[in-house]
Amino acid sequence: MNKVMKKKIVIFLSMLLAAVNFAGLGFGINVKAAEVNYEYKGYETYLYIEGDDVEITKYNLEDGSVSDTISPEEIYSWGRVSALLVYTSVMQLYEQEKIDLDASIMEYMPDYFKQNVKFSSDFTVRQLLNHQAGFQDVYYYKYTNNPADLMDLETFIVNCVPDQIYMPGTTVAYSDYGVCLLAYMVENVSDMNFDTYARTFIFDELGMSNTSARANHGDNQYIADLYTNSKYYSYQSEYGMPYYSTMYPALSVVGTMQDMAVFGNALVNGDLFEKEATKEEFFTPGVFYLDGETPRIASGMAVFKYGDNNEIYGTVGTGIVSRSGMLLNVKDKSVICMASNQYAVNDYWNEYVTGKYGEMSEPVTDYPQGISGRYVRSITVTSGKLSFLGLLDTFRIDPAQGKPVSFLANNDLYCVDGIQGKTYTEGDNTSMQFAYYDILPYSSAMFTFKIAVLILMGLAYIYAMISLPIGAFIFLKRKFSGDGSKTPIFRKYFYIQSAVIFFYFMFFLSMCSSAMSSGSPTFTTVVSFTYYLGIVASFVYLVFLIKTGRKEECSVFEKGNYYVNAVNAVIVIIFTIIYKLFLF
Repeated sequence: MNKVMKKKIVIFLSMLLAAVNFAGLGFGINVKAAEVNYEYKGYETYLYIEGDDVEITKYNLEDGSVSDTISPEEIYSWGRVSALLVYTSVMQLYEQEKIDLDASIMEYMPDYFKQNVKFSSDFTVRQLLNHQAGFQDVYYYKYTNNPADLMDLETFIVNCVPDQIYMPGTTVAYSDYGVCLLAYMVENVSDMNFDTYARTFIFDELGMSNTSARANHGDNQYIADLYTNSKYYSYQSEYGMPYYSTMYPALSVVGTMQDMAVFGNALVNGDLFEKEATKEEFFTPGVFYLDGETPRIASGMAVFKYGDNNEIYGTVGTGIVSRSGMLLNVKDKSVICMASNQYAVNDYWNEYVTGKYGEMSEPVTDYPQGISGRYVRSITVTSGKLSFLGLLDTFRIDPAQGKPVSFLANNDLYCVDGIQGKTYTEGDNTSMQFAYYDILPYSSAMFTFKIAVLILMGLAYIYAMISLPIGAFIFLKRKFSGDGSKTPIFRKYFYIQSAVIFFYFMFFLSMCSSAMSSGSPTFTTVVSFTYYLGIVASFVYLVFLIKTGRKEECSVFEKGNYYVNAVNAVIVIIFTIIYKLFLF
């Protein structure tokens, strides 16, 4: 095979790997995805409670059938509804004057926590309760299908601290970590584990015997056994081994719909508080939209509105293989609970809710004036670890394209009396806000820079994928041909660096997998050492080149190869530093 043919093969492989690599990274952020007809296999169940009457509607998502019965052995993940247990616990301790909502959260933290966790800015219990502590999201390790990966609350709180990127009190950004931090405060004030507190002061008080708050559900063997054998679905995939939430107790509660209904009914009736004033405080909005009049958050709960009804309190959220929600109508003392054992199912939710609470306003269809440029949701990750994944949460608004905001904001943006959020205009500036997060400007320059770094990483990966098999081929050729010559020391370092780049990519995949809630902490930890291996190997190569390589007697081709490898070493060092500082 002549040199020209070899060069063509290398160029072809490079282009092929580049195409595969960039197709997989999905940079077409502003391109509308093609419609997909998903196949549903699970169930979506609703309970409507008003006084002593309970109406059950269970949808079979596979065949579309509907029933009005639900077995007491059917359990669901409560998902984000779990947080309502934490909010209730905080308000119970507030009622007992053990917590001052306007005091610093640090007043209720033990010395161990204060020594190991330093927040950028101090914040109050109320700010944390209302998702204004300034945390960005936590993408990694929210769920695992291996109970051995679960951490106790203190370990998680200390070791998985998200960056505090907003000044407390200025930005609403829902934080599962913030909910866990509130639960940790409850543990320290009550001097008992949160699941024990929840069982003692909520479950036992209400007769909720079929609910577990512990991460591995070991506090309720009946639920643990049912959960181990339960089925969950993600479109066409079936999960025989359910996922456990590492974000205990923010996402960890599992139980029957009947128990969820009992809990919701107790909230609207104030049964979990001794004083009527505490119930009033619990449902008093503490955060408003920018107009200063429209309620937004009350004691951690989002405030929704349907038609002409009074405010509706609660939360709706999606887990890795489930969806759940609870809406509380305090005025009518009615509750709607929803849970599904399939990811992202929401087909019947609005239909069912609007039938009970009145018509929901139409989404915004006119383009708000004053909004232009690239934006991002406040609840995403924009700094520190995994900030490159925040790129996928950005979207561009260009009035010239005539695209409605409701599409660009994932079809969630509604006008002031809608369920999710509103736009607000003051002068020439228009802001967009949802119940649980703000829409913030995102620097186009930073967006371009991070995309460039990802492209650099892709090119480095292609480079490694080409050089490693070539190196292996040369090695095997020498072995089988009986060539006793040794590989030059500089070429060895070149292959070491190529292997390191390959491990970078493996680490990248590991973190992406973790962001999708299924990564292995052990694997990520092991592979992360390649950061240091990469820099060390590259520096060693440069030292050898400067001291020995420049003086070595060899062919012009070999000498050129040494300097090409030196450039590669410099790229590895620069890439590692940039990736560490700006992306990881």
